[in-house]
Amino acid sequence: MPRLLVVTTSYPMQDNPTSGIFVAKILHYLPADWEITVLTPATAHDTAPRRDGRLTVCPVVYAPRTWMRLAHAPGGIMPQLRQHPWLGLLLPAMLLRLAWCLRRRAREHDMMYANWAIQGALAGLVTLGWHKPLVTALRGSDVHARQTLSQRLFLKMTAHFSSKITAVSDDFASTIESIMPSCGPIVVVQNGVDDALLTLPPPDRTLAQGLRLLSIGSLIAVKDHRTLLHALARLTTYPWHLRIVGEGPERRGLAQFAKELHIEDRIELLGAVSPAQIPGILAHHDVLIHPSRAEGRSNVVIEAMAAARAIIASDIPSQKELLGAGAGILFPPADVAALHDALASLTGHDLTTLGLSARRQILERGLTWPGAGRQLDGVLRGCLDTGEVR
Repeated sequence: MPRLLVVTTSYPMQDNPTSGIFVAKILHYLPADWEITVLTPATAHDTAPRRDGRLTVCPVVYAPRTWMRLAHAPGGIMPQLRQHPWLGLLLPAMLLRLAWCLRRRAREHDMMYANWAIQGALAGLVTLGWHKPLVTALRGSDVHARQTLSQRLFLKMTAHFSSKITAVSDDFASTIESIMPSCGPIVVVQNGVDDALLTLPPPDRTLAQGLRLLSIGSLIAVKDHRTLLHALARLTTYPWHLRIVGEGPERRGLAQFAKELHIEDRIELLGAVSPAQIPGILAHHDVLIHPSRAEGRSNVVIEAMAAARAIIASDIPSQKELLGAGAGILFPPADVAALHDALASLTGHDLTTLGLSARRQILERGLTWPGAGRQLDGVLRGCLDTGEVR
């Protein structure tokens, strides 16, 4: 039975069951012969190890209980640091504790799987000379066109230490290769969707009844909900109501912005919900709007496609890759007028046709969690079988 040591700063925890759900999903769908240990920063209410079948989650305590707020927050570590700069004082302690646990446990495992560049760099550095294969998954937020000196350093270290690097989309893989030419070929391991979404009927409401609009994502600046609210404030083509699912530092500001735009009675901030609630929420809405300015690959868009919802999304490369074949309506990111026009253009579309076209893309590409698990299994076993170590 191969033993896999996983390190990630996002993973479902008591404090935030939606944190890193995609990491938990793909691990769940690895073949049953894998023995998996997950190292992840602890939270105030989640400090004890827990076992779920062949998978053990080991929270890493790095500060007094009530201070452990760096990881698992909406949007990840960086939005937390921007909202609470003092938490940056805990970053060295968190990294050192993760490094110590990695070094202590790596000898007991056959290989390592790191999520995001900083974890890849850390895993490679602390096990230097041990010849343990390391696969690092880069997911978007750790690779930007404009990078800080520390980000560039972590990416270089990740490229140096990783046996293989995976990306969540073809476009993102090309971006990584352009930024990190020394890392070698990138393997694409795409996220998937739950089967329950593929059985939902497409929306059947008319514009005259009013559209039930939905946006799902962390309430952080890069998700750009403000552009959405601004565009909706101008929309008079049909009645509408918007629900926003997610939590984060922008929540209070978005509520205030809706009041300033005089649309607060048609906006509902639902907060965070459990992953199990997403199919039901999608089933009771007609259109998903995803105005994000940057994504590696949006799980929300994939889920809405599988649920046969009509989708309006920003025209960024990862979303164009998904929706460019007529599976959705794209608009230039951060462009209020263009988003308004996209919303208004729904009068000329059949929502059922749009939704079924999106679902067809998911089925044709095989974007399911079992498929993602098989892809990752192939990468991991390939490194084990060849003993590939950088």
